[in-house]
Amino acid sequence: MSLLTKIFGRTENEPADELPSQEACHHLSAVPHWDNPDDMGIEERASSYTCQSCMISLDPEQYDLARTAEMDRLRTLVAAEGSE
Repeated sequence: MSLLTKIFGRTENEPADELPSQEACHHLSAVPHWDNPDDMGIEERASSYTCQSCMISLDPEQYDLARTAEMDRLRTLVAAEGSE
């Protein structure tokens, strides 16, 4: 039995808390990256996006899909709350 196991009171058979999967991330904190410095600040010319939550890199098409899916999810939540 290790010292940390004694401190936290877990048995050796108990799994440690699992990290959230990337599937749970909605990529709300994606930051654009540009290959050409002259394109910086122009979102349409971003070459990739990096999510600051899960650190996954998305190409512009993947980012657009993730953003659209998140907007749809939020619309559904808002509509569900409005109907209650």
